[in-house]
Amino acid sequence: MEKYKYSVKKAIDMTEAEFEKCAHLFSVSYGKYSEKSDYKPGEQIAMSKRFFEKRYKKANVYIATCYHACNGVLVGQAIYARRYYAGYGTMTWVMQLVVNAHHRKEGIGSKLLHSIWGFSDDFAWGLATANPCTVKALERATLRRCNPTVIQQNLSHIQRFEQDIQFVENIEYDVTEQRSEINTRFFIDNREFVNSVDASSWKMGELKPGYEWLAFTFRSQPVDKELFKKHFTEFAEFSESKLIDAYSRMHMQKQPWAQHSDEEVDEILKTIEFPRAAKILDVGCGRGRHSVSLAKRGYRVTGVDFSGKNVRYAKNFVKRTKEKSPNIVCNFITADARNYLLPADKKVDLALCLFDVIGSFPDEENNMQILNNLYNNIKPKGYAVISVMNLDFLLSKTTEESYFDVNKDYELLYSMQPGKKMQSSGEVFDEKYLLIDKNTGIVYHKEQFDEDGQLPAEYVIRDKRYKMNEIIELAKQCGFKTIETRYVRAGKFYKNQKSEDCKEILLVLQK
Repeated sequence: MEKYKYSVKKAIDMTEAEFEKCAHLFSVSYGKYSEKSDYKPGEQIAMSKRFFEKRYKKANVYIATCYHACNGVLVGQAIYARRYYAGYGTMTWVMQLVVNAHHRKEGIGSKLLHSIWGFSDDFAWGLATANPCTVKALERATLRRCNPTVIQQNLSHIQRFEQDIQFVENIEYDVTEQRSEINTRFFIDNREFVNSVDASSWKMGELKPGYEWLAFTFRSQPVDKELFKKHFTEFAEFSESKLIDAYSRMHMQKQPWAQHSDEEVDEILKTIEFPRAAKILDVGCGRGRHSVSLAKRGYRVTGVDFSGKNVRYAKNFVKRTKEKSPNIVCNFITADARNYLLPADKKVDLALCLFDVIGSFPDEENNMQILNNLYNNIKPKGYAVISVMNLDFLLSKTTEESYFDVNKDYELLYSMQPGKKMQSSGEVFDEKYLLIDKNTGIVYHKEQFDEDGQLPAEYVIRDKRYKMNEIIELAKQCGFKTIETRYVRAGKFYKNQKSEDCKEILLVLQK
């Protein structure tokens, strides 16, 4: 179970109780007034619910929150505004970031900020703060340096945005080529943070009492090479948690390719015939559509998926199905396809692994683990049916412009256009939204997820796609004998289709 739960809401949709919690977190965790303040010097900075609500309950303002999963206590929040301006794009301004002192250094603030600043096609990202560490977080998230000269050049855009969101009344700007500050008349004690920043890399000038740094970066700025080398792997690393997060956010019930389970199962069963009581393992089962289709035919099915959200949906799917088919046997387990192993007496007659489970990792070692695990979960002479993404189909759609060297063309990778199709339709073959590494053949694409109640996020996703001979050889190395091969499309698993027409390769294997 995850320790924290993150979500985001429009401020105008927040309840009175939620505003009360946000105001309380701010009041106990934000910090103290400096000794130079005329108002309550040295005392804790606090904000009433009424004032909090009046200040932030506005259109285009969002509140991202982090709650402790066990006790439901609010431990982190970020308040931000996003506005689109015709002619140059979307600007994002973080107006407040607070993390409870007992939960700092656990990555909560970084996760909140990166979710807000992570959309690489925004025009500008920024904030006003007296904390230099937050300025550095902005640079890490956007891979660009805060440069007073560039901020000065774009000051009219920033001022227009600030006036629209009414950040603070009667702001005085002090932005030159040497510094970027605004007079908010907010005297916060920031000594702890100022002393923690490397002065040699600081370009924003020394902060005057009552002022905050006006820190912004812009899409027009070049990506900083050193920041890229140091931090891009944090975003691009295809970690298990990002896999689960991205795939669980897809609207599976709306995906066009997910509407053909019965037809696909029919075609599989024309090739492999089993007695009705046969045991089947569906690896990477998603929300259970193939599992339930097989169970309705009398097979005993176990579905495995690494997304707890998908498994919960699949279990509810079975409950609904049992109202009409009470005798079906279909169980679901949250587990990793690379290491889930059945007991010796529970081996199955058939293992399914369909739609991009094999290949979802960029390195062959992890994909081989999935194949090996399929082999180990099948009875002797048992079968596996797998499908992988067809590289030849992709290559038929791309041009030389789609190829790059990930070790050299970092600017090209970061400036790659993000897509939003994965969340809505599952489309990952659109050549306008992907790049192919010349050295490894790994496919890169950026996908944005938003407006689903979770933190907004842009994922850099890498996957492995195969030619027919490559996946046959991989299966052979695991001990499988290839019985049949096909090029297939969703809902069309029948034989004799052309490779250039099909996004998937399907193999029927035997142990």
